[in-house]
Amino acid sequence: TPPIDGKLNRGKGGPGDAFYVTGNSHHNIIENNTILNTSHYGVNIQEGYNNIIRDNYFANKWHAAVGLYSGHFKPVYENIVENNMIVDSGDEHLQNMCEGDIRGWSWERNNFTGLQIDATESIVRGNVFINNGQTNMATFAGPAQNNRTYNNSYSMNYRSVYFWGEITDTYLFALSNNVYKNNVFYQDIEHAVYANSNGTMGKNAFQSNDF
Repeated sequence: TPPIDGKLNRGKGGPGDAFYVTGNSHHNIIENNTILNTSHYGVNIQEGYNNIIRDNYFANKWHAAVGLYSGHFKPVYENIVENNMIVDSGDEHLQNMCEGDIRGWSWERNNFTGLQIDATESIVRGNVFINNGQTNMATFAGPAQNNRTYNNSYSMNYRSVYFWGEITDTYLFALSNNVYKNNVFYQDIEHAVYANSNGTMGKNAFQSNDF
């Protein structure tokens, strides 16, 4: 099966995702794909539940790999990300000529995500993250709560885990009750875990990880 390669669409406009899931989509499986160089996300779930992203290879050197993103406060919950190889997110972002805004060129390398979770009740397990800008647990447009991340390997990422949030009247302490357990962190470039939550964090746990 040939890879999904965004370089084939250079100059066609953007931002663009290889898989864009919305409209309350559910019980879909994205499996055994090779996804390269899309101008936005490899897989972007912005409204949906009970979807599975499994056994894929992501090398999106232009931007980001996987996003579970509650865009415009749409519900994203109970999705699974498992057994994927996610490498090099944003490593060649200056070549991202399809990005729809200036971020593709102006962002620092550490901002490009292997995995973004702005969602609830996700399971992230058995994945390998190498040389990504970060993976993040964030509240850009909704809560990031009750997610479970375990048995993953992180190597040579800038920020292997980045907690980011902001205070809103609706989602105060929205970045909460997330658990990281039995993960391995190796040779992080900046930080294994970095938090910039502006008061939104609470009751998150790191258990039995190897740093």
